Amino acid sequence: MHTSNYPNRLLTGHATFSLAKHRLHLFQLSKGIDANYALNKASELLAEVRELVLDAAMGTPLSGSKAWLTLHALESSKAIVDSVWYELRFPTNSPGQPKDSGEGP
Repeated sequence: MHTSNYPNRLLTGHATFSLAKHRLHLFQLSKGIDANYALNKASELLAEVRELVLDAAMGTPLSGSKAWLTLHALESSKAIVDSVWYELRFPTNSPGQPKDSGEGP
């Protein structure tokens, strides 16, 4: 786990994602991860599937394990971005912070 040593640095909140329409919670982002690190990981995940999506746009079918890889990378990236967004919107140290419903923006 990569946490920040700087007390005023933005950290992630707790976030999960569910596979497709099922509530399987296959990915969980732990609370307290440095937001810069988390967003960098989201960028890396998106970069990994960019070529697969580009190929699909050009007519190459996206199916099987490549489709599942793409879905996982996109949903994981969304969980990371949602977690950082939630912390920007409802900082952890803010009194009366609403409970995390597990749903992003």
